[in-house]
Amino acid sequence: ELAKDNPYAFIYNTLTSTQISSLPLEVQPLVEKSFSTTGTIDITIYDDFKNNNSWNEYFLNTKGTAETKYKSIKYNLYPTQELNVVSGTSVSLLGYSLDNIAVADVSNNFQILSTPPLDSVGDQKTLVLLVDFLDPGERPFTREQAQEMIFGIDSPFQSFYQENSYGKVSFSGDVMGWYQLYRTESILLDSNFIDDNYLLNIISSNNIDPAPYARVVFLVNHLTGVGGYSDLGKGSYFIGGKSYSFSRIVVGRLDTAFSQDNNYFRFNTFYGILSHEVGHALGLPHANGWACNSKQILYGDCRHIEYGNNYDIMGRGTSSRSLHINAFYKKRLGWIDSASVILITQTGRYTLNPLETNSGIQLAKIQPLGSTRPAYSLEYRRGIGFDIGLTDQKYLSNQNGIFVNNILPSYIDSISLLDMSPESSEWFGGLLQSATLNGQNIFKDPIRGITIGPIISNDDSQITFDVELEQPLCSSALPSIISISPGSVYSLAVVPGNKFRI
Repeated sequence: ELAKDNPYAFIYNTLTSTQISSLPLEVQPLVEKSFSTTGTIDITIYDDFKNNNSWNEYFLNTKGTAETKYKSIKYNLYPTQELNVVSGTSVSLLGYSLDNIAVADVSNNFQILSTPPLDSVGDQKTLVLLVDFLDPGERPFTREQAQEMIFGIDSPFQSFYQENSYGKVSFSGDVMGWYQLYRTESILLDSNFIDDNYLLNIISSNNIDPAPYARVVFLVNHLTGVGGYSDLGKGSYFIGGKSYSFSRIVVGRLDTAFSQDNNYFRFNTFYGILSHEVGHALGLPHANGWACNSKQILYGDCRHIEYGNNYDIMGRGTSSRSLHINAFYKKRLGWIDSASVILITQTGRYTLNPLETNSGIQLAKIQPLGSTRPAYSLEYRRGIGFDIGLTDQKYLSNQNGIFVNNILPSYIDSISLLDMSPESSEWFGGLLQSATLNGQNIFKDPIRGITIGPIISNDDSQITFDVELEQPLCSSALPSIISISPGSVYSLAVVPGNKFRI
């Protein structure tokens, strides 16, 4: 429990080798041990849309050693900070093991050895398994209906990914079931999540061969509380004595499959959750937000906003507003070509074309002077296709400006949307209507020496804007206290001598 809740505290309280050797011989095998190992990491992202919360679970797959009688071991891994890597990443680490758990301080003695390529272009062979409980109630659709909903020509899910990838990814496959879990729905009352062993047992007990499939989707009837979860990339699974590699995706809210959640196209909560979880399986983290007080955009009293991008299926845009995956993530998936990306490294006037069209410059990245990494990702949106929600009067101003995302450096970069016209500390209320940098407004980051804006002109086909790059400043500021918990990061500037609560 301590390893899961506070890995730092677990490590702080581990016994030394001298202390362990002083224990009775029959006790020594039962306490934690330090170990150095190489292996691969699997990551599962859990989405609690109901409470606007998310968290990751990590697993460490190690090869057998003489000590383990050459039997491979899959540990529950508790790192001291989030690991922004995809499943299948090969690592070396120094940590502690206790039974089937491993704990590691990943700020030290942790190294990425290799990262698997993303399988995000071409046809994705997918197996869909329909699942319910001993007390299922009415099943929301038949197997034949599910086949059309997901793989049919008119499937909103299929159309969404065809449009987002500019025809570079598609999904084909099979639907099987319904299969019944020998459990009642009451097992979900506490967590709303299902033990993986129950789901994987469906595959083994029904002699299903997962080998031909890159993705395995479980559609669970009455999993309505939280939404779903997925591997980040492809996980490793041992089923029926064999090892397999596929993305395990779990989706609930089947009750909404035939509802009409918006006024623009047939794309509802079910399709939103399915598309979001499949985005994780393709290798995408969340599209989050970074909220500061009304006088600041980037620095000061700030906090991480999980799912904070209202205009992205990987954020909070699950069934309305605009739904296109942001340009930075599309580039990662191989859907935007290098010729459609511009790296801004000097002061000048630049032009972007709409993200929704497969032409021109769709992504601009700004790199500070003297740096080797870009700091900002810029894109231009129009109310086209699955972004048609931008034509709504409430969101119309977002068609006239630039979406600005802060790039967070890590093993796999993620981004956080910035509110270019903050009016209050309440994130979703202000961002709901206006997020972009518009008109004569400018965004200035003196720490990195970057100024974006003003907007020079824009129309249906392009937007032109200025960028000024100066030498970054070494600027003094109040000290900040950073608080990190699952799905939540807060930065609080503090005044020496004052009390604070975080």
